[in-house]
Amino acid sequence: MARVELVPRQRIAQVIALVALVSVTFLGTPSASQVHDVAGGVKSSNLVVGGVTVDIAQFPYVALLESSFGAYAIRCTGSLIQASPVPIIITAGHCGTMSDGAEYRRAYVGLQDTTVACASQPTCRMMNVRYIVGNPNYQPPTSGVDKTGHDAAIWILEPYYESRPITDIAPVPLNTDPAMPAIGDIDFALGWGLTNPGGTQGTETFPQNLQGLNLRVNNNYDCERTYGIDSSSRLNLGCVIGVVNAQGQQTATCNGDSGGPHISRGVLWGITSFGPIPCDQRNIPASVVRLTGISTWIQNTIAMANSGQI
Repeated sequence: MARVELVPRQRIAQVIALVALVSVTFLGTPSASQVHDVAGGVKSSNLVVGGVTVDIAQFPYVALLESSFGAYAIRCTGSLIQASPVPIIITAGHCGTMSDGAEYRRAYVGLQDTTVACASQPTCRMMNVRYIVGNPNYQPPTSGVDKTGHDAAIWILEPYYESRPITDIAPVPLNTDPAMPAIGDIDFALGWGLTNPGGTQGTETFPQNLQGLNLRVNNNYDCERTYGIDSSSRLNLGCVIGVVNAQGQQTATCNGDSGGPHISRGVLWGITSFGPIPCDQRNIPASVVRLTGISTWIQNTIAMANSGQI
């Protein structure tokens, strides 16, 4: 159900042959009865299906995240929530930990095009991931996904052969209103995940450019009923569902969109966590980690990073 995916290193080279800086691909999240393993127990299938290419200048805080494991890599999406004094990204907990054996991790903040070197793109900053702080209440999925709303991690960054300051990139503001967005509101999701109809069930295609799409905020009961989520997690989770776009295609997040931003009224209210397989099943909702439910942990972690404790 999580939105992460493995990509053979050979295939990665084909997908982003011109971008040595961006060498991974990540997937998203599956549905309760349709979950399948991707790697290390992570269930996957989140990407943007039925979306549109967006101008990174409007969303410079979005990052393509890469975790390399030698023969394969994992791709996720994240959001820059602080640029100074310590650059910090928030993403999904299932996108990686300090002990998962990754050879290295990179964050490409503000990347617009995977066929153009990051250094040649005015908004792009190539960053090394110095440390990862996972939410302490995250329940790693051994036979499913985290249904408690703690599927979140803070990635602490440092420059990697990058001379341009990341302080030029405006972080996304965080939502502080637990009642927002309301049921029926439009939710704008962004990500670097699969774009083909059917997601992992089809011919997998990753985007050259950052993708965005409209979803609709649903009643949490829809996700609770679909995925067997306990109502006690309601304050930590949001529930969204795709809409039919102008081309008649169902919109959906998918593999590779894990940890990606959900924007409403100009603020980051949630991050992609898990959903159905295929990603674009009609009338099947997806689950989003609601940041107001974990705001104390976010602020405490930022404070520790800023004070040098991490």
